[in-house]
Amino acid sequence: GKYKKALKQSKSVSEGSKNTVTQVWGSIHLARIYEAMGLYDEMNKALQQAESKMSELRQNNAEEYLISLVKIAEIHNDYGN
Repeated sequence: GKYKKALKQSKSVSEGSKNTVTQVWGSIHLARIYEAMGLYDEMNKALQQAESKMSELRQNNAEEYLISLVKIAEIHNDYGN
């Protein structure tokens, strides 16, 4: 796949946004790309970044928080298999 191009685009979206949901989902998307590329340390860093941003979502947007939590769990589940 065109992972490098997708990585560049995802980074610009997640880093350029001031919206917490976009930042969290951008980090989750980055983690998926890193996983596909076999860059597991980078994947874990992206997941940690998403998790740290999620504290803001938990208080302000419970639905987005739960969706993000499920997405992160899916990545951890896939990585473990």
